[in-house]
Amino acid sequence: MSVGDPAAVGLGPYMNAVARNCPYLSPATRTGQTRGRRYRPTPGTGLETIASEVFAIAVEAAEDVRTRRAAGDRLACAVIALELAPHLGQPVLTWPHWVLKAAYGPVGVVAGKFWPEQTATDRRGRPVVPPPLPLLAVRAAVHTVDARLLPSTPRLAAVVAQSQDDDRDVFAVAGGLSGDLDVTWSRVRSWAAHQLEGEVPHDG
Repeated sequence: MSVGDPAAVGLGPYMNAVARNCPYLSPATRTGQTRGRRYRPTPGTGLETIASEVFAIAVEAAEDVRTRRAAGDRLACAVIALELAPHLGQPVLTWPHWVLKAAYGPVGVVAGKFWPEQTATDRRGRPVVPPPLPLLAVRAAVHTVDARLLPSTPRLAAVVAQSQDDDRDVFAVAGGLSGDLDVTWSRVRSWAAHQLEGEVPHDG
């Protein structure tokens, strides 16, 4: 896995293009608060194993966002690019994305998933440029704005709106799921499936 700023991991042009859709991306990147990671699975690895590996990387990124935010980087964010065929982006990202939402929403860290075949618009109805590779983005929440960006998951929106980072181990409250996430992925996923009653993983 390579780590650096977005340009260093091949995401510079995409980040420049999508900045018009996200008012926080340009200032975050300009001030060095945006970090990029690029993940390449071992050939022949199954999709569920890839999902668990992506999730473990995303947890590292989320914890780094928390650390940087506590140090004053209020717009701290990370973008993880997956070297996968475009059509595999959605099935691989769905569960890691949902678990991140369920686990980190209460501490004010939000996640988004994007893939090349996705068609999306921003909150102003403008088309969002699709990424060159499947992406998982993790960033510090902007409470009032992010709550409005989650209309299809109102319980999660309420959690994010009231979130406060108290330095908790987010997986310790999930039935003692701290530890080696490669081993506990199935348990983490099972836990997340029962969070935010009435809301389930979806394509958004």
